[in-house]
Amino acid sequence: MTAWSPARPEGLDRTTARFGEQAGWPVEHAAGRSNAEGSVSEEPVGSARRRPVRRFSPGRAIAVAYGALLVVVALVVVAGVATQPVYGSEAPFGGTSLDDLRSAPTASGWSADLPHRLAPSLSRGCLRVDTGQIDAGHELVTALLPSVGPAGQNASCESKAVEQTGRIMMVDPDTGRTLWRLDLGAFLHTTVFSIVRHAAASVHGVVVGVNGADGSFLVLVDTRTGRVVDHSAVANSDAAVNFGVSGDLVLSAEPNQGGELTTYELRRARSLGRVVWRQTVSQSVSPQLLRDRLLVPLTTGTIAVDGATGRVSRWGSDLRELSSIRVVGDSVLGVTIAEGVGLGSYVVRLDPSGRSIWQVPALAVTSLTTSRSCVMMTSVTSKLTCLDPSSGAVRWSTDFTGSPLGTPTGATTSDVETVGLVRSTDSTLTVSEVDGATGRTRFTTTLPRGAVVVGQSVGTGYAIDSSLADSDSLIAFDVASGHQLWTYRAKSIALWGGHLVETGSDGVSHELVSVSAHDAQRDGAPVGHGMLAG
Repeated sequence: MTAWSPARPEGLDRTTARFGEQAGWPVEHAAGRSNAEGSVSEEPVGSARRRPVRRFSPGRAIAVAYGALLVVVALVVVAGVATQPVYGSEAPFGGTSLDDLRSAPTASGWSADLPHRLAPSLSRGCLRVDTGQIDAGHELVTALLPSVGPAGQNASCESKAVEQTGRIMMVDPDTGRTLWRLDLGAFLHTTVFSIVRHAAASVHGVVVGVNGADGSFLVLVDTRTGRVVDHSAVANSDAAVNFGVSGDLVLSAEPNQGGELTTYELRRARSLGRVVWRQTVSQSVSPQLLRDRLLVPLTTGTIAVDGATGRVSRWGSDLRELSSIRVVGDSVLGVTIAEGVGLGSYVVRLDPSGRSIWQVPALAVTSLTTSRSCVMMTSVTSKLTCLDPSSGAVRWSTDFTGSPLGTPTGATTSDVETVGLVRSTDSTLTVSEVDGATGRTRFTTTLPRGAVVVGQSVGTGYAIDSSLADSDSLIAFDVASGHQLWTYRAKSIALWGGHLVETGSDGVSHELVSVSAHDAQRDGAPVGHGMLAG
């Protein structure tokens, strides 16, 4: 891991003074030698004869003093470097750079009254909002009906808000500014009951599933402008709820009433009215959606459906022979299922056509996950093993019990986040990060049991505990030591792009910023982010 060593963050123990005291020793020692060399003879004090005192020339004295100073400086520098925390210098994982808040933040960044922006004519509290990240620069806000209170206290609100629930709005996480608004209810001429959305990055859009009083719909909206690119009615309401997106392909699932069968439909995002492929299969079948094709394991073998034409062909391998299947980009990871007692399994990586890229022997694999630099494998032998994604070669293996979660969003290292074994009576969980290059544990921290690590900046990790009854708790920790830096509580806290945002019960959102950053903005000074501030 390529690393850099910034100034040690606030809040961590410093040992510079101790090393400074040790570094002073050569000066005293050098002075002692000078005194010894230039001392008078041990003859009686009253003796008339005295040997002349040897003194350094001015030039030599300066040289000796300068040399001693260089020794002191060198020792201090070495001691300082040895005690500095080491942070990563790689590009932020996932492409999103997070704010580095080293001290407890305040809600003094930008603010956005989301309900008022969506429906300015409604009274305060008559509309709830839901938010979700589309990408680093776009946060989608949707309108919801107010919560039903005791004795129907929100009944009057509901009657007014029901016409607003089809409204969506895109917000810039960097500024809190509204980029565009769209009323889907008005566009589709229906009263909207529910909205589900999935990003379609390859077409710069978001696919929105809408269930309304007059039918169900799939809608492609341009992320940048809010323009409706394409839309189509769907025959089953489940198709507007149970769908996924990969590349420009949209796969919807419609279970029958008994739940034994499921009908799958494949569409392209820019032509939602045309079903490329449709088939009803057993509920136990799990299709895998790639960016340009769909893989379906049938009783006769696995088929590949071309996303552009719907043409069906036999795939090069059979998904029925794999477990722990994961789609990673254009490839498929899985563990072969042993066909007999005593027969071993393999971890395999397959290309889009089903051909093997690599396969490696594996004993009793319990999970597969991926990180920036590893295919992570756990086994019943309590081992965590890193496989090279390109070759399958074992990079390292270490004793481990728990679950690997991959590289956190925004991380500037190749670290692998892991969660230790959690027992039913535990109120906390242990999160560790393992160096992706060596398998060495970089840090360990303890978090509340309900906490989830949502991302990392250069020097700070963030976890949100949403298990509390009436609020969220945000916990920050140092990503070199695991030392907890601060906690912050609010009604609701989420990551919007690279920014932490709190939203109150009134629907007003505020960006969380460090005090120093807020003061710098107020004074017109350039704003640095934590450890990157010069």
